[in-house]
Amino acid sequence: MPDSSRPAANPAGRQGDPNSGLRAAGGAVSLYYCRRVARKRWRIIFFGLLVGVAAAATVTRVVPPEYSAQATLYLSSPGETDGSAGSVGGERLRNSFAWLAGGQHLAQAVVDQLGLHEPASAVSAKLASSSRPGTSLLSVTATDATPQGAKTLADAAAGALTRLVTQLQTSPPVTASVIEPAALPTRATQPRPLVDFGLGVLLGLLAGVLAAFVREALDRRITGAGDLTRLTGAPNLATVPHNPAASEPPSFAGPGRPGLAESFRTLRTALHLVDVDRPRKAVLVTGALPDSGRTTTLCGLAVALGRTGRRVVLVETDLRRPHALDHLGVGGGEVGLTSVLTGQVALEQALRTWSGSAVFDVLPAGPLPPDPARLLASRRMADLLAELRRRYDTVLLDAPEVPAGADAAVLGAACDGVLLVVAHGRTTRHQVKSALLALAAGRVRLFGTVLTMAPEPPGQTPVRIPEQAPEPSVGRITGTVPLDVIPSAPKSRTHS
Repeated sequence: MPDSSRPAANPAGRQGDPNSGLRAAGGAVSLYYCRRVARKRWRIIFFGLLVGVAAAATVTRVVPPEYSAQATLYLSSPGETDGSAGSVGGERLRNSFAWLAGGQHLAQAVVDQLGLHEPASAVSAKLASSSRPGTSLLSVTATDATPQGAKTLADAAAGALTRLVTQLQTSPPVTASVIEPAALPTRATQPRPLVDFGLGVLLGLLAGVLAAFVREALDRRITGAGDLTRLTGAPNLATVPHNPAASEPPSFAGPGRPGLAESFRTLRTALHLVDVDRPRKAVLVTGALPDSGRTTTLCGLAVALGRTGRRVVLVETDLRRPHALDHLGVGGGEVGLTSVLTGQVALEQALRTWSGSAVFDVLPAGPLPPDPARLLASRRMADLLAELRRRYDTVLLDAPEVPAGADAAVLGAACDGVLLVVAHGRTTRHQVKSALLALAAGRVRLFGTVLTMAPEPPGQTPVRIPEQAPEPSVGRITGTVPLDVIPSAPKSRTHS
């Protein structure tokens, strides 16, 4: 039966978005959140910058060059007095002539004068005019693909406009004269490489940053110990690195990879400090999804604990897909836990000793039953677990992933606590929340989480934790003696 006095696993529904606390804490913390997203999604931002630069380069290369030339005209009237240039009537005349400079009539006159083989509408699109407020000046601007073409078109439009003004009957009469012919342009107005590249860099960065924040908001995977801690409300006791180039599963017989061994020693030390009032612990290791590194964590923790001289037993309670014997290289799985529970063999006959880089006992799963949850919830399983608690300092049990059935909740309620294994970059927040809700329904205590398959930081030296980690003194026997060296009653040493 579950211990009602123990706090249950955090159902995670109270935590909400793991980034909400960051956003609500104020400007300084929001800046931290932005920096964290930038460090995490820098590839997306860099890709956006590259796209912006590539777009600017494409525009500079594809857009045909365009040149502009401008001619200036002076409008005068015989009856004009000082200051009349800024009068309302003079302003209206300048605006009217400016509109005429871009009209079809003036464009047709330019076509006829230059003998162009293009419609007046095309020429009209190349012409523009503007008046300068407070003056009697009118500017005519022409654009073309060549500098000479732009100059010729601007001069022709200015001449045609002077003739058009003369033809119009105004009162008082107005005359127009070209006071500044168009100069030959020396630089193209389009494209503008510096401006285009500047805009490309700016827009590319903005698009990259926006895409990074959108990706962060849509990404529901666990990608860091901080995210996992905020989501579960429990400490992350260790981060197990993953090296894709290394063999899988890892070997526990030799020294192994330094980073992997250090992570299990970190987990061992953290586990000792989780509940100091209970030096003899029964710990269940389960996962939030299949293939999350649960069995590797279980075996690595058993090796790390065995190296300290503690009496450790690893019980293979995953009665659906047991893999612990394969990781440890222990044979004889035909007899095991199910054989003991059904009364076919005694506990001493089912136990095996693993004496690779450490020494501890292993209780294999045995023949797989049709209904594992029912067998694990039986009275005989409770009695067996009580016997193992009496014999050993630490009892490690594994269970199928929480979504696979009720096995984890049943075993977790009978243990002191649970370690939830979460795979980096694979397990989603929804899967973690579902696992926590299932554990909380059985009043299971969550010791903490273990983040597995985390990328190894290049060139980073792990902090070494001594093999003989300090532990609470419980007046125990030092070491686990290999079973095959005891001539009779090989397991009696654990009854004291």
